[in-house]
Amino acid sequence: MLVTPKHIQRRPASYLLGDYRDINKQEEYDLVRCCHCSMHFVERSFSGHKRGWCWNCGGKVCGKPQCMTRCEPFMRKIEAYERRSKLMEALKG
Repeated sequence: MLVTPKHIQRRPASYLLGDYRDINKQEEYDLVRCCHCSMHFVERSFSGHKRGWCWNCGGKVCGKPQCMTRCEPFMRKIEAYERRSKLMEALKG
């Protein structure tokens, strides 16, 4: 069972504003970003979604199977892409 530790403060990455004009209602949600794929999601307690915490990265995980099974931090993927592009530019000459 994956749970978020109690001692970790919730740090929203951004927020979502739902404007329902037909019923004159506005709702605001905090969005949290997955540390593996950088997807934003609304974190709600007891929603039934299986999400978790990566103890290796120290961040919240969105719940997609590829994010839950292996630890591949998003920034590490970006850095690898940049290294490949710099290598390709160097090879071109």
